[in-house]
Amino acid sequence: MPLQRELIYINGKDETGRVVSYSYQAKKCVIAFRNSDKPYLYNADKVKIVKTAISEDEAFNIFSYLEKIADTVGLKTEEGANILARSYQRISFIAKDCILANYLNGKMPPENSNHQPVEVFPFGFNISQKNAVNTAFSWPLSVIEGPPGTGKTQTILNIIANAVMNGKSVAVVSSNNSATKNAYEKLEKSGIGFIAALLGNSQNRKEFIESQTDVPDLSNYKLSEEERTRIEENTQKLFHRLLGYLSKKNELALLNQELDNIKTEHQHFLNTYQGQTEETVKYFKPRITSNALLALWVSIENQARKGKKFGLIKRFVFRIKYGIKDRLFYTYSFEKMIHICQSRYYPTKISELEKRARVLENSLTKFSFSSKMKEYTNLSMQLLKAELNVRYNRRKEKHIQSVNSAPIHPNSSKIIL
Repeated sequence: MPLQRELIYINGKDETGRVVSYSYQAKKCVIAFRNSDKPYLYNADKVKIVKTAISEDEAFNIFSYLEKIADTVGLKTEEGANILARSYQRISFIAKDCILANYLNGKMPPENSNHQPVEVFPFGFNISQKNAVNTAFSWPLSVIEGPPGTGKTQTILNIIANAVMNGKSVAVVSSNNSATKNAYEKLEKSGIGFIAALLGNSQNRKEFIESQTDVPDLSNYKLSEEERTRIEENTQKLFHRLLGYLSKKNELALLNQELDNIKTEHQHFLNTYQGQTEETVKYFKPRITSNALLALWVSIENQARKGKKFGLIKRFVFRIKYGIKDRLFYTYSFEKMIHICQSRYYPTKISELEKRARVLENSLTKFSFSSKMKEYTNLSMQLLKAELNVRYNRRKEKHIQSVNSAPIHPNSSKIIL
């Protein structure tokens, strides 16, 4: 069936394919059918017009444009079939409340205001992963991006886990087999690979159906109400404690990055001046901070642009703020003044960063962050497996006898059952 811009129901029956045109006259609807010489009159309440996502011309034109692009550049199979174009051809109706409708009409999808923040992460988490999971459940569409090794698969697994715990099914699709297999193998490693089916192309579906095994004995996953309550309370407490220390881990990571950058900058500075450093002790307060030195550095640069020497009032302010007492300092050129500030700034900044890093490292070590995160993930996994025990015990069939549908992409996909 060609793509419909609207659906036409007459007496509750979909007659879209037969209708050529319709119009309203008073309380009547005039409908012209294919292969009919005369129009038919219906009471207006007997006819229902359902608008679709492409009822508006602009949305329809955008979809048509995308369809033409797919026909031109779509990925092709070995037999020459255009996979993407074929997928577009299969679309006969686009509901107004689907994500594609939002895209075609240039509207943001509504946020799910009823979503409760996720606090169970059986596969571990960091702050960005926690935010990504919550965003995925708060919005109909979300994008998680990052270079390899940043934990995207871990995030997907936590999304799967929470969806399954809430009685939902999940389809994980990808343009390549390795991405879906990676997630599937991690489920298997955690002992819950039985909840997933590797599908996609016909060979994958055939292998899955032929290699089905019984759902394993889940009795060990069962928790009494008392046990579940206790684990949920401990998980929640650990979750909130971990959040605080994850903030410290983030801060430590940023500190180490900043420390590497400032050390590199300091080395460039030393190379520029061929290792020459100025005696700075006599010019500044003993405990002057790097921020104060940077402020003085900027003040000198601003004064240099004006081309004027520092007056008595400015010198008095500098004496109070920075501890500059030596009159000799003001006899130097602006360039040398800046050099003196830089000579003190870099070691001071490096010392401050290293001190803060040690504080954070000691705090994380004292808390035993790694062991606490492991404890938390184990408790979260217990809750997930307990829910699987309940879910699968409700099922009568232990095998999937057939797979009637599959994702439109021919490569591998995972269907969480």
